Amino acid sequence: MTRRTKTVLALAVGSVLLVGGLGARIYLGKRETSKAQAVADAFLDKLSQGRVDEAYAETSSAFKDTTTPEAFRAMVARYPAIPTPTPRRVVSVRVDQGGKATVLYNLASPQDTLPVKLVLGKGGDQWRVLSFALPRRANVRPA
Repeated sequence: MTRRTKTVLALAVGSVLLVGGLGARIYLGKRETSKAQAVADAFLDKLSQGRVDEAYAETSSAFKDTTTPEAFRAMVARYPAIPTPTPRRVVSVRVDQGGKATVLYNLASPQDTLPVKLVLGKGGDQWRVLSFALPRRANVRPA
């Protein structure tokens, strides 16, 4: 083999490996995005079905360290669009390299649209809710 043939062959093999690696990374990224969204969807499903304690059980230990079950129940109860079956739309799902995912939703109710932000963390193979953010101003019930 000539030097030129070896160079072309090395470039071809390198290109195939690069494209294959990028393809695998995209595939795995989409798979993690789907898994994170499925956990976020299940969390909101539980809330909309009134299964607030079950939703709380799906949160991370860090979330539980800062939010008691009573405080979580009170927060959910303040937003009429959450503990009732409400149409929702996924605005975006983003998974970063640090094992965190952010899922943004809009929940539609007859009174307004409620933006909801869920941040999930991955511990091992399992996604858990790290934070559950609601807007400060929305159609809320008094505390």
